[in-house]
Parts: sequence; C-alpha cells; structure tokens
Amino acid sequence: MCSGLTPSHNVVAFDSGTNVAIKTLRQRPDLLDQVAAWHHRECLRQGIQTTLAKRKTRLHKHLSTDNAIPQTWLALNARHLVGCISLVSYHLTPIASQEPEPEPLWLSNLYVQPDFRCTGVGTQLVDFVAAFARGVGESELWLMASEQTEFYHQRGWQLVRQARIAKQPVNVMRRAL
Repeated sequence: MCSGLTPSHNVVAFDSGTNVAIKTLRQRPDLLDQVAAWHHRECLRQGIQTTLAKRKTRLHKHLSTDNAIPQTWLALNARHLVGCISLVSYHLTPIASQEPEPEPLWLSNLYVQPDFRCTGVGTQLVDFVAAFARGVGESELWLMASEQTEFYHQRGWQLVRQARIAKQPVNVMRRAL
C-alpha cells in the first residue's frame, strides 16, 4: 500500500529520506520534452491517438499563459524529474438530462517514474494541485481515470459517472476541496 506525507514549502521529505521539490514547468522549461514524452507514451498506452508534437504544443500553452490555468507541476529529486501533474480547464459534455455545468478544473496527466511509485510522490502532487486550486477559489476538482481509480478513491475522490475516451471506458471522478 502506498502512502504519502503532507507538503511543506514545496519540499517534501518521505520515509525513505528522499526530498522532492515541486516546481512549475514554467520554472523548468528545459524539462518540457521529457514531460511531453511521458504524456505521449501514456496516451498511446491507453489507446489515445496522438503525436509527440501535439503533446509538446499543448504543454507550450502551460509555459506561455498569463493565467494560472493550464499549469503543470514537476516533482524533482536532486534536480532529476521523477513525476508530473497538470491542471487544465475544459467542459465535460453533460448527460442529456442535465443542464450544462460551469467549466471545472481537471487534474490531468499524473505520472510518477516507476522507481518513485509508492513513495508518496503521486499523493504529494495531487495534494499540491488541490491546495493550488483551493487557493484560486475552486471548490472542487475533476479527473478521468481508466486505471488507478482506487488510488484516487482513497484520497477523497468520488466516482460521478463512467464515460469513454478513445473508445476506452474511464471513470469520471470529483473531489471537494
């Protein structure tokens, strides 16, 4: 079972003694290619048709925006990239019987290097983004997960409905902040 600790001033100490700093992609644009490669590989693994160029173009928006969203954060261990997470804004197509909802913020692209899984890095990234969203006045976050639903459920996320992305089933989840 994986567990994490709470953040303190963007540096997190884990039981293993590893320190992870959380920085924005804007602070480390030199890591954009690596993050884009992770996103691309994970999209393909999940059956989502994309290109590496498309992943890079989308991440460039995280560098150039004057607004808080979209944004990507990086988990760094001794200057080595070990994980990432993004916060984006887009509208979920409502169920036919529902009224359209305001455009929510979505947690997206959580990725942790295999050697750093179950060390708390993923939890720390999720908690960091939740604190950021609260700080900009959001009352909830959303995500879609085809895997790791239990990871999110254990961290307070609730299943809202199931949907399909690239013909693959996903769970749409929400977390009150």
